[in-house]
Amino acid sequence: MSLYGKLPNDVLIEFYYEILSNMERDVLTESMHVELDLIDEVAKRRGTTIITKRIVNH
Repeated sequence: MSLYGKLPNDVLIEFYYEILSNMERDVLTESMHVELDLIDEVAKRRGTTIITKRIVNH
């Protein structure tokens, strides 16, 4: 079982959003999409969907 598989759902989801936030601020590289995919796979196995919402200011 991976590290992500050992995390409770709330921590797993917060970790996902933290990685995503850091990627958007260029703190982490785009290669971290692999990590997001791994987290998403664990969430799906648990029956959880992670929703990403993007707000665009005009």
